[in-house]
Amino acid sequence: MLLDNNSKIENIKNAFVIINSIKKEALKNKEYCFDKNLQEFALHISILPSQMYGCRIENRLSKYLGLENNNNKDRGDKISKQGRYIEIKGSFNSKVLNLVQIRPWQDISEYIIYLWNINSNFELKDYYFHLTKNEMQFELDRLKAASSHGTKSANLLNKNKEMSLHINTDSNDFIRWLKSYYVDLETLKS
Repeated sequence: MLLDNNSKIENIKNAFVIINSIKKEALKNKEYCFDKNLQEFALHISILPSQMYGCRIENRLSKYLGLENNNNKDRGDKISKQGRYIEIKGSFNSKVLNLVQIRPWQDISEYIIYLWNINSNFELKDYYFHLTKNEMQFELDRLKAASSHGTKSANLLNKNKEMSLHINTDSNDFIRWLKSYYVDLETLKS
């Protein structure tokens, strides 16, 4: 069905109103759509800026997995009921698993990594990876992680460098991660 120009403009206006109402509600409510399933949650937050959706995904996953905030101990962002210190990192709507600000000096137990993508049918494809601290250090070395901040010369004396990893989803490294570290969300819950 072909739309005339006025109909297209009206559709754009309606979409704009819906998007703005979602953004407005999300600004007021830090747990916006936490009561929805992951598919609905992902669709709603997909229109938010990355500064908003990143922490919401992390907090939504934390709530689902029963993790508590641990932001003030320099030992990862979360702590499990069993006392394990956990860092959650991930990417949303990207063909690259972008992991930034990895802090290898922190005394943590494990990393939970996610990659969420919404396909052209508006379906969520979600991947989860579980790595120990030693496995993450191995990957930082193997994949030649770079410093997240500063220049090489500025970081020469810096002992606590935040590192970044980037893994293309069509690469052999991503396939290796699927074979080595992939877990389903329910496994992470236990």
